[in-house]
Amino acid sequence: MAIRLSGMIICLVLSYQVLECQNAVADLKTTGVPRYDVAVEKAVSFLQTMSPPEEQETSLVAYALLKAGVDLTDPRLAAGVADAVRRGTETRYDAYRGLYLAAVDAMLLVDVDKEKYRGILQQIANLLLSNQRPDGAWNGLYDTSRADHADKPADNSLTQYAVLGLWAAVRAGCKVPPKTFDKVASYLVTHSNPDGGWTYRITDASGRGSGKWSTDTMTIAAVGSLGVAKSLLFSSSTEQSTPKFGVLERAVEKSKNNGFLNYAPGIREAEIDASVAGGLALLKSSVRQAVHRQYFYYTLERAAALVGLQDDWYTHYGDVLLSTQRLDGSFDGALDYGPAVGTSFAVLYFMRSTQQILDYGLGIQVGGRDVQSLFDGKREKTELGPLDSLLKAMEGQDFASLDVSTDDLVQKIQFSSRDELVGEADKLRTLLKSPDPTNRQVAYWALGRTCEFDLIPLMLDGLKDPSIDVNVEALAALRYISRKPKGFGLSFDPLESLPESAAEEDRIKAANDWRTKAIKTWQTWYAGVRPYESGDGLDEFSR
Repeated sequence: MAIRLSGMIICLVLSYQVLECQNAVADLKTTGVPRYDVAVEKAVSFLQTMSPPEEQETSLVAYALLKAGVDLTDPRLAAGVADAVRRGTETRYDAYRGLYLAAVDAMLLVDVDKEKYRGILQQIANLLLSNQRPDGAWNGLYDTSRADHADKPADNSLTQYAVLGLWAAVRAGCKVPPKTFDKVASYLVTHSNPDGGWTYRITDASGRGSGKWSTDTMTIAAVGSLGVAKSLLFSSSTEQSTPKFGVLERAVEKSKNNGFLNYAPGIREAEIDASVAGGLALLKSSVRQAVHRQYFYYTLERAAALVGLQDDWYTHYGDVLLSTQRLDGSFDGALDYGPAVGTSFAVLYFMRSTQQILDYGLGIQVGGRDVQSLFDGKREKTELGPLDSLLKAMEGQDFASLDVSTDDLVQKIQFSSRDELVGEADKLRTLLKSPDPTNRQVAYWALGRTCEFDLIPLMLDGLKDPSIDVNVEALAALRYISRKPKGFGLSFDPLESLPESAAEEDRIKAANDWRTKAIKTWQTWYAGVRPYESGDGLDEFSR
């Protein structure tokens, strides 16, 4: 009896700990991967409770907390914003490390309140612009009028962060000349190593690095910077999207390029594509690893969002990163930065922070295509054959590679019989794992039309998807299967209560609040109606 009682106590303690962790994670944004949600929750707790970070770390810590979904009233996040505002207002940054700090300050402030902080963001942008070298690179915040400025070696790491800071300024509507991105793209294209990668600093007369070693960190950094440049230099005007088949598509304002549409780049688009391809090919083969591991992961996330990587990159690299997390939730830094920076970089990776920018309409769309589609290349025409053939084709590739419209695809599925859809349930389930949100949308739409009650847990997972479009389609499927056309009063439009002039941060908050309410409402409903045999009493803990 004593042994059995001890076992019950241990079980209760473990259950309480899991439930406590689940509640904590529920307050944050989801990564879509439960084990990463737990890791982020522990990392966020570390960042919130650790000793106060150094001044040069406060805005990065705040940025990581913001991307994880921490409220702006959080003391550490608020302190980071305050420091960024003060530094940006004074625009007094250290000559070398100050460039990193200025860029991160800009990245934080644009996502907190781009309207409120636009003036500060313009000041930071002006500082970065004034320090761009004639060749397009950066080597710190030095007075470019000084004769020795050009003698200091170009720094590909600093160049990456200058691009990020200026991209943030563009998203805020600040004045940033398109020539800036043209020059940096030309610099990166012409200063890669013969193996297709990039080194840390460019020092010798040939334009190559002093050691001529391509590293993974600098290669992926350059690829990401080229992705930013291409999305700005080669974008076209876009109209606001209209809903299709009940799905709220991402609202995209007309051009946010501040005149880039009328700019004729000196760099050719094909040159950027070739340079990106060379860098990615090197990363897939062999490349010298640098020691800045968490720095690499955050940089990798950015490149993946902007130019696309192999389908399994997120969990392939994410599981390796996960294995380095310490018991206190921290991730160690490397060389001259510690756990505050390392942990922040890890959170930014798991939260796919750059993808968040693109998902919520802060990136640049091109004629109805998102940034990643810029790198898709030519697409072959795909005929809409039998449903099973179509779904099989979609399993192996992103929707963007299929030269068919979403409307055509939905019509194909809509006129399929219920029995045919049920027969293709396995293929539809596979599509739920697709990196392309359009594939996931279609899969939820079709699975909902099977009317299979057993699929409701999958539909609930769809409410947690990082794409709001997928959330809406999962909600429609739940209404269909449950025979609740009013859906407990939850609208298909998360932004319907906001005026068209609402600030971007208000739109993001409204979408997140809508998602949280939808998850809680439908999970509560399902807990009350599901058959007892469908769960063992612990399945809630696994979600």
